Formats: sequence, C-alpha cells, structure tokens
Amino acid sequence: MTPGSRRLLLLFHCAHPCQCNGHARKCRFNLELYKMSGRVSGGVCTDCRHDTAGRHCHYCREGFYKDPTKPITHKKTCKPCDCHPIGSSGKSCNHTTGQCTCKEGVTGLNCNRCARGYQQSRSHIAPCIKIPRVININHQAQNTAPESYQYDPDASESTKESKCTNSVARCTFVLISNNTIVLVSLTILDVR
Repeated sequence: MTPGSRRLLLLFHCAHPCQCNGHARKCRFNLELYKMSGRVSGGVCTDCRHDTAGRHCHYCREGFYKDPTKPITHKKTCKPCDCHPIGSSGKSCNHTTGQCTCKEGVTGLNCNRCARGYQQSRSHIAPCIKIPRVININHQAQNTAPESYQYDPDASESTKESKCTNSVARCTFVLISNNTIVLVSLTILDVR
C-alpha cells in the first residue's frame, strides 16, 4: 500500500462511515472502486448479515428475496425462497419478486401447481403433463360420407358406434393421434 492510499484509507474511515444498511459492522476500503466512483466512495461491506449480500449489503443473497413490505434496512427484509421441491427446477428465486423457476407445465410463485392446459402426473421429473386436446367434428351429408369415414351399415353394433333410425344413421368415431383425441360425429341422411 502506498503512502497516498494509506492516507485515503484513513480519510475514508474518518469521513465516511460504512454504508451497509445496518447489516454489517465492518467494511474495507477498495482503492480501485474509489477511483472508478470518481473518488466518491471506495467502501465495501464485509460479513453481511440477515441474509443480505453486495457491496453495501443492499440485496438478498442467493436463495432469498426481498420482502416488498420492508425497507432494505430491516433485519427481516430478506425472506427465504419457498420453491416447491418437485415443481421448481432449483432452490433459488428472483431476488426481487420471489418467483421460483418452474419446470415445464408448472406455475405459481412457488411452482406448486399445474399451469392451464396441464394435469398432475406422478413423475418427479415432469410433475405436470399436457392435457390431450379433444376436437369435436360434426359432418352432415346426404347419401355420402367422406372417404376416411366409411360407414358400413352391415357391421355389427360392437364394431361401430352408431344410432340408426329409419332414415338417419349417426356414427361416432374416435381417432387418437399425437396427443390429440378427435371425436367425429357423422350423420348420414336417407340410409338405404
């Protein structure tokens, strides 16, 4: 340490008390920070308490977030992140909001519930899975049916779902593909 920096250190301790928001009792002088600040401040707080961190103990340490109802100087300003052990992808959260990082399909401040369009699973890796979409298609035709939905009036009731009257046949088909369930209702008029 040069004689000039010793003088600055002594001047710092005499003129500038530590600005640690009440969370540290000691600070140290950093000449580089002093120069970078335009010779205004070079103090760095040491041993921040009350789960705070930073040069001035001015934010919450990893795994904690700031309670918005309390000032940074309050001893209980930092609250622990309460991330769900299965729904979140870690134990840390946003330092200001407390929002945990959720796995896909999981939502909530603590990642404790499934998002809209998802349902709970038994997996710890993917606790919420996408709900299959159900698409309902109604088709009415007179004496015709689309090629992909061939209606066989001679098939037994166990092999087709249909409700037939004298002049109308109503068939329902269920197609399952790529996590999508499609219910197709087909009405054929004038069945012979």
